[in-house]
Amino acid sequence: MQNSPLPRLPDKPAWLNRVSILGVGLLGGSVGLSLRRSGIHVVGYRRRDSSCQAAIKRGAIDMGFTDIEKACRGSDVVVIASPVDKIAQLASRANASLGEGALITNVGSTKARFIAELDSLSPAAARRFVAAHPIAGSEKTGVENASATLMDDKLVILTPLEDTDHDLIGRANAFWLQTGSKTISMTPQEHDER
Repeated sequence: MQNSPLPRLPDKPAWLNRVSILGVGLLGGSVGLSLRRSGIHVVGYRRRDSSCQAAIKRGAIDMGFTDIEKACRGSDVVVIASPVDKIAQLASRANASLGEGALITNVGSTKARFIAELDSLSPAAARRFVAAHPIAGSEKTGVENASATLMDDKLVILTPLEDTDHDLIGRANAFWLQTGSKTISMTPQEHDER
C-alpha cells in the first residue's frame, strides 16, 4: 500500500520565527511537530519540568519552560492548547510578554464564552486573540502520541470578532496554513451553534 503524499507547506512567512505552545499534549505537540518541519523555533510551557522534558524528547518543542512569561517572551505566536476554562487566564498572562504584532490563538472548541471572559480580564490580550478550532485529534492523548502530520489537510475554523484587526486575521490564517491545515472563518456565534 502506498502512502499518500504530504501536502506541500507554504513558504514560511518572514515574521513567523518563534512560537510558544501553552499545553504540549496531543494537539499542542502535534502543532509543534508540524511547525518544526518549516524550521520554526517552538517553545513549550508545562507546569512540570518532567512534562517539558518529555515534549523535548518527543521533538514537539525545542525548549520547555514552567514559567508562562519566559515561555512567551519574544514569540510571534502563542498557541493555547489547554482546557477551555483556562484559556482566558493563560492568554492574559502570555500577553504581558509579547511584542507588538504578536498573535494569540488556541485549539479549543467553544468560543463566545471565553472570548467575553478574556475581554473582561485583559482587553489588550483580547485584541490580539484569534480563536481557532482545528478539526483534528485522536482517541489517544499526551505528547507521546503527537504527530507531525496530524494537522495535514485538516480544517481549522477561525473565529475572529467583527472588530479584529485584518492584519491579525491574516497572520492567524498564515500561521494555521503553516501547520499543513486548511482554514475557514466564521463568527464565534456561528461556530458555537454548529
